[in-house]
Amino acid sequence: MQPQACCPNGCIITNATNGCSVAEGSGTTASGFASHAEGLNTTVSQTTAHAEGNSTIASGVNSHAEGLNTLTSGFISHAQGRDTIANAHLSYLMPKEIIRVPMV
Repeated sequence: MQPQACCPNGCIITNATNGCSVAEGSGTTASGFASHAEGLNTTVSQTTAHAEGNSTIASGVNSHAEGLNTLTSGFISHAQGRDTIANAHLSYLMPKEIIRVPMV
């Protein structure tokens, strides 16, 4: 089954064969299994990742990017705010602050 628009204007696209991944907004891509992209020019490329805002990218498994120009590439990483990058595994990044949890 190909991705399907869920509303008449095509602003919400779902893909049932890809774990019901969802892309909402303009220029959004949700290619990761069971992923969710929303906003403007957001991209999600990994399993159960989530990107929201403007020009955000969630490329780590189970990661979450939100805000403006944020990027998550670490496993279970989270970046929010503006121009933030969380690329370490299990990292959480907010503007001017980073908290890292060591791998066990």
